[in-house]
Amino acid sequence: MTVITGLRDNIESGLNVLGANSFQISKFPAINFSDPWTRFRNRRDITYAQASRFKDLMQGTAEISLTLGRGGRRVTYLDRKTNPNVRLIGGDENS
Repeated sequence: MTVITGLRDNIESGLNVLGANSFQISKFPAINFSDPWTRFRNRRDITYAQASRFKDLMQGTAEISLTLGRGGRRVTYLDRKTNPNVRLIGGDENS
């Protein structure tokens, strides 16, 4: 019980820093204790157009940042290539 109470307090204090109007929209849950990832993998991806529209609708109400990540990519520069296991992450001006 002590460990659970400590975890809960730590999570709550971390979330309090973000403020009351902070939340995340994602294909995958931030924390997953029981369900297999395959269940979430089959969800449709959130498109850039959908995320941008949401950002436009929320303008003036909350600060919205868009972040896009893709895994399993190969990076190429001239004649050099990486393994196909690179994770690319990009964000907008608020990220």
